[in-house]
Amino acid sequence: MNPPTVLLMTDQQIYVSFNYQYIDLAMTFVYAHGFRSARKDLWKDIVMIAWAGPWIVVGDFNACLYSHEKEEPGHFNLLSVAFWAMIDTLFLIAIPNKVVLDNQMRLPILNGENYVEWLELLELTLGCMNLDLAINEEKPEDLTDESTPDQRDYYAKWQRSNNMSLRIIKANMSRTIRRSIPDKPTVREYLDAIKEQYVSTDSSTVSTLIVKLGAIKYSESKDVRDHIMKARDIAAQLNDYEIDLPKVYLVHHMSQYSPFETFKVTFNVQDRKWGVDSPASQPSLG
Repeated sequence: MNPPTVLLMTDQQIYVSFNYQYIDLAMTFVYAHGFRSARKDLWKDIVMIAWAGPWIVVGDFNACLYSHEKEEPGHFNLLSVAFWAMIDTLFLIAIPNKVVLDNQMRLPILNGENYVEWLELLELTLGCMNLDLAINEEKPEDLTDESTPDQRDYYAKWQRSNNMSLRIIKANMSRTIRRSIPDKPTVREYLDAIKEQYVSTDSSTVSTLIVKLGAIKYSESKDVRDHIMKARDIAAQLNDYEIDLPKVYLVHHMSQYSPFETFKVTFNVQDRKWGVDSPASQPSLG
């Protein structure tokens, strides 16, 4: 990563840009003034220098977004509302300072091998950020002079969700993949375009998983339950690619490679159908 470039420095903020993993990013470090009038000038300055790409604004704002966050009683005045207006204008997302994310929950950079994992974490991330409206709902009709206040409010929420989702997705893709995906007006269309790029990759992955399942053998160094869970894990991965294997097939498949004659005889002579959980729960396996 190259050293950051200082774009602006005042008594209330330091504004820098840098490149990380071929992505141009920006950060604004804020230490807002104690006087409201001075903070109002800061909000205006931040709006004027808005960064077009991924951007983090962090620091001590000396302001609250909501009345319930105030330590002292009372409601916001117009100068306090200006802080919220600045955030809304720039489509910034307020992240609570008490939120701690595990490394495994962080959205990875989309590359050529992690599409399924990336998509799952993307949907989880946008849901937690309350930005998944544009993914779950179609674009509303354009506003007209006859549009109701509720329709205007919903349209604004959808547009915010769509714009922020597109920014987050593009910021978490490798440059090579991002260049290969044509721009789309909605996040749904953009995700569909990404999915099309992975059709051939999915086919290759499915083939590999099917071969692995067919070649699975029991190892005497492992517990039989581990053997069964390994087969179930491969079946679950296939299910992610809409390949749904019948549970009875897994039971038959595992019985052919079981080292325990008692299990084979018990399975073959019983009339009832076993679910995939049944073999792992049999007390006579060992």
